Amino acid sequence: ATAVASPAVSANDTLYVEATPYSYGNAITPTKPVTIIGVGYYLLPTQNPDLQQSTEKSIVQSFIINPEASGTVLEGLYVSAGGSGIHNIIVDASDITIKRCSFEAITFSNNVTRSNVTITQNVGGDINQDNTANVGISNLIITNNYLASATLRQGHVGNFTNNIIRNYVNGYSGMNYRDNIFADGDFIANDNNTNNTRNNTFGVTNWLMTLPGNTNEVEAPTSVFTTYPITFDGHFTTKPDCATCGHGYPWPAPGGTLKGVFGGTTPYVKAGIPNVPSIYKLTTTAQVATGSQTPVTISTRSNNNN
Repeated sequence: ATAVASPAVSANDTLYVEATPYSYGNAITPTKPVTIIGVGYYLLPTQNPDLQQSTEKSIVQSFIINPEASGTVLEGLYVSAGGSGIHNIIVDASDITIKRCSFEAITFSNNVTRSNVTITQNVGGDINQDNTANVGISNLIITNNYLASATLRQGHVGNFTNNIIRNYVNGYSGMNYRDNIFADGDFIANDNNTNNTRNNTFGVTNWLMTLPGNTNEVEAPTSVFTTYPITFDGHFTTKPDCATCGHGYPWPAPGGTLKGVFGGTTPYVKAGIPNVPSIYKLTTTAQVATGSQTPVTISTRSNNNN
């Protein structure tokens, strides 16, 4: 929090948040556009081994992104509860990117004009708003995330694609809903139809299936995912014989695209590893004789991906 507010930090600087078992603080509020990069999550040896040297996360309790911070990017951070205060990311600015983070909630405040908000490749809880009074976001992109739910009030315009949904989506027809997998969740009707809601897989049948022009399908999540219930991102993979995972079997069908977080043009990156080089292994000796050299082996990778 101190570094973000420091006068030594200029607009469009990049800040790296090191791994630690402790939180870096609550209600971090950038006063200028910055890029803040952590180390990812799901880094335990039983989850995604050998991606980072440390298995700890870059923990931040919450962010408040006001208009003066338009252009801010959050990447590879673990935004979660711990201590008092809010535990989410409040987006009140335009030109915001939240990618490869693990978060409890993203909140759009009411009566704030915003555009160009991208939420991609995250593991999240809820995307929500406080009530129905809202100024819509133009070019709202929510893609390749694993989410609990999303409440998208009327007025938003954009795309909601290639996500996995645990619970429900409550949105309107200004958004296009395409190539998502609703594991156990519902899709609220509102003013949506089969023009803006296409090629999704639902765990249970719903109102869309009876409409003319329907291209949405139904398949139980136990038939869709290699492991279900899902407990970490190693379980996001769909089965090779999933009948609805890519516009027809075998998938992806010719001219089709894979549904879920690994489809589309910005596929999910395991463990939220940011697109910067990392040290994934460091070995040295515990003791060395006086005057001798200390052997150190450092293994790195570029992580040059999407």
